Amino acid sequence: MFSAKHTKVSVIIPCRYGSTRLPGKSLMLIGKMPMLWHVYQQAKKSIFSKNVYVATDDIRIVEKCKELNLNYLLTSSHHETGTDRVAECANYLDSDIFINVQGDEPFIDINSINSIGNCLLNNQKIDIVNGYANLESNDFSNRNVVKVELDQDDYALQYCRLPTHNKSKCYYKQLGLYAFRTAALKKFNLLKRKHLEISESVEMYRFLENNILVKMIPCKGSHISVDTADDLKTANILYDTIC
Repeated sequence: MFSAKHTKVSVIIPCRYGSTRLPGKSLMLIGKMPMLWHVYQQAKKSIFSKNVYVATDDIRIVEKCKELNLNYLLTSSHHETGTDRVAECANYLDSDIFINVQGDEPFIDINSINSIGNCLLNNQKIDIVNGYANLESNDFSNRNVVKVELDQDDYALQYCRLPTHNKSKCYYKQLGLYAFRTAALKKFNLLKRKHLEISESVEMYRFLENNILVKMIPCKGSHISVDTADDLKTANILYDTIC
């Protein structure tokens, strides 16, 4: 019988060094600490703080985790996406639910992490959850911001990166925050990458293109994704204002 009380949840922060748009960004400083440290600290403040890991394929990130006393898992260098990396972690950790907190969201909201995990803890009929927030004015034309369209039950209909001002459709900002039951996560690795996942570079299309539902959960708070050098400057300015 299912019991949320005895369900084990692990939080995984996938980090790679070879980012196309900003190589080495996981180790770039926000304030005096590397970005991955900030993400890790936010995850540790959540209700799922007992099992938090950085997942990486790069020895430089491993060495920084050792230096900062962060839990880590060394994974394959052949993963196409962060979720593929998290799926490998499911082979090493005995957990019922895995929360994927992308390593480039240093100010990820603690309540958002809690909400994503609690959605699966409290609803056995849902296997995959993705966070979303309202689009800001400059997000509509930003190709680095993934837009998501929802159906009437808040399941993802489509994702896109192209600038959009289509007022007949209501788009939101997809967040790099996901939660999976272990069976769904392991299935992800077995599914073939198809056209939309590759062309849009949106890993949740792995599920949609194979007719698997992704439940979208609204999240509040700060959701700044660091994809470029300008984003890093913005993150440092924000950090200076709140510290």
